[in-house]
Amino acid sequence: MIFKTLKGKEILSYIPEITNLGITVFREYPHFFENTIAFSEYLSMYANSKNAIVIIAEDDGEVIGVIMSLPLAESMKEIKALFLEKHISMEDIFYFGEFFLLKKYRRKKNGYEMYKEFEKIVWEKGWKKIAFCEIVQQENDPKKPNDYISLDSFWERQGYIKQPELIVHFSWKNIGASEKTPHPMVFWTKNLTPSDLPIEH
Repeated sequence: MIFKTLKGKEILSYIPEITNLGITVFREYPHFFENTIAFSEYLSMYANSKNAIVIIAEDDGEVIGVIMSLPLAESMKEIKALFLEKHISMEDIFYFGEFFLLKKYRRKKNGYEMYKEFEKIVWEKGWKKIAFCEIVQQENDPKKPNDYISLDSFWERQGYIKQPELIVHFSWKNIGASEKTPHPMVFWTKNLTPSDLPIEH
């Protein structure tokens, strides 16, 4: 598996691969997302940002993982409105927007290696805080697959803290639905320190 870091317009040539991967992952629990056109438009936010960091993971030439990120102040209007409402400065926060990895590559340290590469680049760019949001899941959700494993413990091991007071809502059309419905997303944040960086040998 190899990593490629893309910036700005370099992302455009990978839009089809990122879209296919993103839609594949988003169709899984807990998102059940079904809107290819909206997702393609969403990707333009990263392509149009000079400060975006996109990491592609390839295996034998196939894109099997993607991390997409940019300054929080350049993210979606719903997120910026939330942070303004809570009087939280966005100037020093890097938004960890998406993390896609094909199912067969999960639980094999591939995701961890991708994430640490992302964290290293963010630190080198001078950012000291990372934030991401994930869909709020119901404990006894009947739609939850038996083999589903929450990533909460993974993010806690990476030093993230869940911020239950920071909830943003996004609307999308679920698989089989005729209309969009709002979905609550809760933020996690982390302050980066030198100890987070990989040790050079």
